[in-house]
Amino acid sequence: FNIEIRYYSIFIMLGVIISISMLMKEGKRYNYPKDFLFNLAFWVLIFGIIGARLYYCLLNFHLYKDNLIDILKIWEGGLAIYGAILAGLAYIFYYCKKHDMLFLKTLDIFSLSLLSLIATIPLLDFTSTGKLLINLQTLLIPSSL
Repeated sequence: FNIEIRYYSIFIMLGVIISISMLMKEGKRYNYPKDFLFNLAFWVLIFGIIGARLYYCLLNFHLYKDNLIDILKIWEGGLAIYGAILAGLAYIFYYCKKHDMLFLKTLDIFSLSLLSLIATIPLLDFTSTGKLLINLQTLLIPSSL
């Protein structure tokens, strides 16, 4: 197998680990069962990736209409955060109903960890040359244009 691990994916995984750690700490504060939160976080991550890909492919359907199998080629890029958030919210709603937990309270517990994940991922950006750059757009520094 020829598997590439890109630096960007390491930062994404680091963000996920930090996010889940924060989720567990916040869940403990609200007396939520660890198993409930960990299982929910696992499935939200899976459905978030699927939702991000589907949202991206729907917005850019012209790129996939002639070869639909390319939709499955997630390693070629193309994810949209809005799709991840929508799919994650839908799954949290379903999971809370299934386990008779309060949806809004669960969202409250998830909110800080989601914000930390969204904040950590784009702060560091690697170019195709492999040089580490700080993504100035992410840092909200105004341009001179």
